[in-house]
Amino acid sequence: MAVLDPGLKFLIGQNDNQSNTAIQIPTNQPEDLKQDVNVLVHFSGTVDKLKSSGLVVTSVAGDIAAIKINLKDKKDIEKLINHPNIKYAELARVLFSESNNDVFDDVLTEVNANEVHETPLNLTGKNVIIGLIDTGINYFHSCFIDKAGSSRILSIWDQNLVPEANEKSPSSYDYGVEYTQSQINDALKSSEDKLRHIPGADYHGTSVAAIAAGSGQVKFNGRLGNYTGMAPNANIIFVACPNNEVIGDSAITLDALTYILSQAEELGRPIVINLSRGDNIGAHDGTSLLERAIDNLMSKPGRAFVKSAGNSADKKKHAKGSLTTNSTEKIIFTISPGIKASDIIDFWYKGSDRFSVQIQSPKGSISKIITPGSGEQSFELDGNSISVYSLLNQPFNQKNRIFIKIYVSSPDGKVTSGDWILHTIGDNVVDGQFDIWIENNLSGMIFKSHNNENSTITIPGTAKKAITVGSYYGKKEDKNNFGRISPSSSLGPTLDRRNKPDIYAPGEQIISASNGVSRCKYVNGTSMAAPVVTGAIACMLGLNPTLSQEKIRECLINSARKDSSMLKLDLKESTEHLSMR
Repeated sequence: MAVLDPGLKFLIGQNDNQSNTAIQIPTNQPEDLKQDVNVLVHFSGTVDKLKSSGLVVTSVAGDIAAIKINLKDKKDIEKLINHPNIKYAELARVLFSESNNDVFDDVLTEVNANEVHETPLNLTGKNVIIGLIDTGINYFHSCFIDKAGSSRILSIWDQNLVPEANEKSPSSYDYGVEYTQSQINDALKSSEDKLRHIPGADYHGTSVAAIAAGSGQVKFNGRLGNYTGMAPNANIIFVACPNNEVIGDSAITLDALTYILSQAEELGRPIVINLSRGDNIGAHDGTSLLERAIDNLMSKPGRAFVKSAGNSADKKKHAKGSLTTNSTEKIIFTISPGIKASDIIDFWYKGSDRFSVQIQSPKGSISKIITPGSGEQSFELDGNSISVYSLLNQPFNQKNRIFIKIYVSSPDGKVTSGDWILHTIGDNVVDGQFDIWIENNLSGMIFKSHNNENSTITIPGTAKKAITVGSYYGKKEDKNNFGRISPSSSLGPTLDRRNKPDIYAPGEQIISASNGVSRCKYVNGTSMAAPVVTGAIACMLGLNPTLSQEKIRECLINSARKDSSMLKLDLKESTEHLSMR
């Protein structure tokens, strides 16, 4: 029987005290929830055993698979729960963009990329592919078009679209629309025949792509300038993920990863993938199923994966503390007025300890005590629906987890605003340490007590094989801040005490591509620092296309400029380090 994570249990209405046949589809599911949802599973044996049972498998990474189930179909749910080869199932999580605003000028010189682009090295990402998983790309922008007028984008898979006439999904997937380089080039030549793919209102993916691989010759403040990206001759494969789904992004992110890698493998070219999106739900120790899948996929040479650290250090989304036996901590979190979405708190502590919790609303009402390992407890508190899952010895890390979901059943209802209190009681304590995270997208929900800026790297940036990138001020003109870590840049360590981020790159006031055919804007955040490193790795793979993820990480760290607080990217030193080996 599969073990289900709390988010999945909530959606299918399975209580730990129910039998497998007692599945009750809950009436309080979000109204905009699709019937088909994405799930990541850890399985044994071959993937054929999953498919033969009727489960829809979209991608596989070692012992992790992405599947789809229909939440309105009890038989579909039972296939998942009762499958003898499925050990653990995790509801796919939404990953959110990690920019800090509502290419490049001096960043190239700050990381010494300009010297690498020039003779004798001439490393510009030629014959290397950069894969990007983001909101969309402005394929008409001049920085993605070569001197002959052809697109440097090899393909775009828009996962948001449903195929229409003359469109189709990628051959191994049954959703979205794939546009080939030939179709993109035809669209560039036509004044009428445009692709239905749109870059997204914030042009986040366009800015990220231009930083990693923009070829320059763009306009900024009305002036034509040569704002060149890190790997201006690399090719691009772009996957546009949904940006505002209720659930599902981590599973389709795995689909995006396997799609990009299979395309690169078919072309026989090295690939570096950039993901500037993340979330807070999970143990932050590399054991989420998406992170395990990434580790599995990065085992071959000529592959690299880069993840932004996140912008959560100053957002008060992480709380930390400790308990002793029979002690109580009052953890205060505040919900702003008008919040309609469900609020999620994810509480993790050592497997040797036993904690109980009570929840107190801003109006003073307090719940019953939820004891350790009591499974799912649902109740009403001052008009708010609350589900609490107290779980012991979770798979992969053997830690204990308390998953709390606060929501309002009525469509027009709002969660009660004000100061909530999570009363945490140490029943039997050996270690006592605990860490709690609030879901990443909830701007109106913060910790008022126990706030801690450390261990704020967003998932999947805590994956063991991810190269995780923090942001610093890289503009020399900004004399007050130059060289400082960005206040928002998420910090480590991971919950299993690994140092993160692996390296820092410029991420503040970066000039990068936006709307139109040649326009730029200022962008900020670790979303923009990550593609600096992604482009740097593309240059490194141009020098040695068989580098492994671990060799790349080792080279970046050993050749970085070091100061008291961080390791800064130095591409010239990295390539010299490789040349000497």
